[in-house]
Amino acid sequence: MPDFYNEVINTKKISWNFAAHQPSMVVIDLGGNDFSAAVDSVKFTTAYLNFIKRVRKNYPQTIIVCIGGPSGGGEKFNTQESYIQSVVNELKKVDKAVHYFGFSAFQMNGSDWHPNVAEHKNMAAELIPFLKLLLK
Repeated sequence: MPDFYNEVINTKKISWNFAAHQPSMVVIDLGGNDFSAAVDSVKFTTAYLNFIKRVRKNYPQTIIVCIGGPSGGGEKFNTQESYIQSVVNELKKVDKAVHYFGFSAFQMNGSDWHPNVAEHKNMAAELIPFLKLLLK
């Protein structure tokens, strides 16, 4: 994702104007597919940390939420969650506007190990109250 972060459309070389568009919140849900194979903890957490710092540079006043999941649970999901939480915990020492949210584990019944419509509704029911609390 960091390779495409600046682009408006990944097939064209049109860069996003970060200064002109300052959101109240950025929600980042990355890393799930990375754990389909073995993941080096240092490489993953370093890349994740650098990406969050890049987002922060572009959006200095924005709330940033890093998400773990959704997932069916298990060791890979627990590892992913711990890596993301460690990055957030490190950043929170100097940036109180970075937060972690972890979805409850559930068996995904959509296509190719993704949530179906009902599961998306359940995820929204979990996530929306958390986001509303942060946005006050």
